Amino acid sequence: AAGERARAAGEPLRLVADEVGSPSYTLDVAEAIVELIGSAAIAGTHHLVNAGVASRADWARELLRQARIEVATEDVPASTWPRTSTPPAWAVLAPTPLPGGEPLRSWQAALADYLPTLLRERARTGAAR
Repeated sequence: AAGERARAAGEPLRLVADEVGSPSYTLDVAEAIVELIGSAAIAGTHHLVNAGVASRADWARELLRQARIEVATEDVPASTWPRTSTPPAWAVLAPTPLPGGEPLRSWQAALADYLPTLLRERARTGAAR
């Protein structure tokens, strides 16, 4: 919806480029938790995140690409949107490998699996208006 609004206004969609993290799909994280609980590796601190690193802008551009939404984008700093919270600019987590040794799949692959659900919900709620 924001992409369509920006395009209709003839303006680029502004994307926060200076906050970087580990985008993660909740279903992947839940499955990893179940696998971890079922193993002897439960002790300690674990970072169950999809593989890869992305700024909020990278994440949004990949979503737009996968959804085939064409809109100009512009990278902006997080300070563009003042808020009461102060998330860290660098929130990348070193992922805990699953008990079998493999990491979770990439955040881009997880996004591709989630995208049909997101688009259905968007159509259902009329967010395209």
